[in-house]
Amino acid sequence: MMEIPLTAGIPFQQFDVSLGRIRITFELNYVQSGQWSMNLYRQQELIAAGLMLESGVDLTRGRFLGIGSLVFIGDDTTFTNLGINNRLIWVPNE
Repeated sequence: MMEIPLTAGIPFQQFDVSLGRIRITFELNYVQSGQWSMNLYRQQELIAAGLMLESGVDLTRGRFLGIGSLVFIGDDTTFTNLGINNRLIWVPNE
């Protein structure tokens, strides 16, 4: 299990994280409705688009991405609390 770093107050973010042996590019966008949307890339190929950061949700459930699970926990997101009052957790496949 590993926490993915998130930064509040920046409306567009792009960063790479190694999930086990797989390097994933995370792209986060602040949506005017007050929520955050996330896209995932593997080797510059889009593998998941428009994943909304909702508390208590396994964002990868039902998607066979081969990267394990990404679970968002904590308070609902705002522009200023991302990564402060909530966390994105990676859980590897067993």
